[in-house]
Amino acid sequence: MVKLKTLFLIAIINLFCADLFTQTLVKSKFDKNTFTFELTFENENDYTIFIDKIGAISQVNFGNFNCEPKLWVPDPISDFTVNVSAKSDTSYIMAKPLLKIEPGRTKSFTISVVPEVANACGSWAMDLSALVKFHYGYTFQAAAELIMSQDVEMLSFRVHTDDELQVLLNNTNPAEKIKAINELKFSNFDQKTIEAFLSSKLKDKDAGVRSAAALAVKDMNLNSLSDQIVANLFSTSVESEVETLIRVIGKQKITKGIDPLIGRMINGDIEEAQLITKVLINMESFDVPSKIRYVFLRHIRWATGNELENEKFSLICNILINYKDKLSVNNLKKILDDMETAPEVKQNILACLASLIDTYEVVQDEFILSFKEEYANFLNDKNSFVRYNSLNLYLATDFDTKSKSKVIKRSFKDSQYQIKCRAAVWAGQLGFDEYAAEIKTLCNLAEGPEYEEMADALIKLREPEE
Repeated sequence: MVKLKTLFLIAIINLFCADLFTQTLVKSKFDKNTFTFELTFENENDYTIFIDKIGAISQVNFGNFNCEPKLWVPDPISDFTVNVSAKSDTSYIMAKPLLKIEPGRTKSFTISVVPEVANACGSWAMDLSALVKFHYGYTFQAAAELIMSQDVEMLSFRVHTDDELQVLLNNTNPAEKIKAINELKFSNFDQKTIEAFLSSKLKDKDAGVRSAAALAVKDMNLNSLSDQIVANLFSTSVESEVETLIRVIGKQKITKGIDPLIGRMINGDIEEAQLITKVLINMESFDVPSKIRYVFLRHIRWATGNELENEKFSLICNILINYKDKLSVNNLKKILDDMETAPEVKQNILACLASLIDTYEVVQDEFILSFKEEYANFLNDKNSFVRYNSLNLYLATDFDTKSKSKVIKRSFKDSQYQIKCRAAVWAGQLGFDEYAAEIKTLCNLAEGPEYEEMADALIKLREPEE
């Protein structure tokens, strides 16, 4: 009996140690001026992990928010911005594109949590926290940060008069010019005057001044200066300025910037290409997929190329998938079906397709359904993450009930723990009572998000009578 108990404990230990994903928070920093969390995670696994959702929690301690808007609330440029209501609430957005962390690597990104407090009445206080959800179910919550009315009031306080600002703008010291540029939004200058000031500063010889002017254009939504923003992207080689301009073009949705963005994506480094991918996806312009389609065909050899080419080609596919570009379906299918395509490219395409599914319901989306055959073909792939996403996609499409039941039954025998859990949740959602016992067994061994999802699925089932 003792030996059996020992073997059972070893089995449980192996289940959790051999198959679970692990990640470590390396760095967490909060900027109170912009309500921005900077997070860095390390992937401790020997396979890639993904972040597919970003969220935020607001917990109001006291205060009313029913007055006329009077406060200036930051509109920061960060990797992700989550707006939360001025009440206790939790909000999520999809990570577009997916954040990918390679084995043994770290990934840093920023999340701005912006509360709707412009119409606050008097004093108030709230706690803000950022949420990060990994593709395998684990959710990380950053430590809560206290934000009070005086924090926003300080941001909205104008230090210099209009005359002083004009003097500072003409100062030879770049730092003084940047200070004045940052305060223009609080001045009494009319829009035409502000545009003239910023147009001049966008052509300044100092990259920091030009970047500050670009951010001011974004803050005040001055689309009349978009041509100069794009021109600066063509002409500058200063890395920090390039990043600022890319983000401003994305935030302002400047469609004239699509071509130079694509050019930099193809010819720049991978970090720049990843940022541009996010910007192009969030641009929400039909010009993007039509141009990326051409890039896809021109660089199709990258699907079988080196590591950098694989990564960039995956980003190209990512854009087309996020736009659900129907004209690209056949080409994407060919890449998935081609034996010569790099495994990493196939993995990224399936991960991106899976990120389009936000529920455990059968989808009716024509674009997602277009890849039904591929989902079935990859169910037995040697890559566990490919199997995981293929299972999710297969069960979300309109295959017949008998086929889905067989796939779920087979998935319970998979070596990958997360695949068993995902099969269990789908079994509950699809009403397969015959798998209640298997789900109960997994629930008894699980903890955290996996347990919660499977327990919720189990409630919906009725265990067959013996």
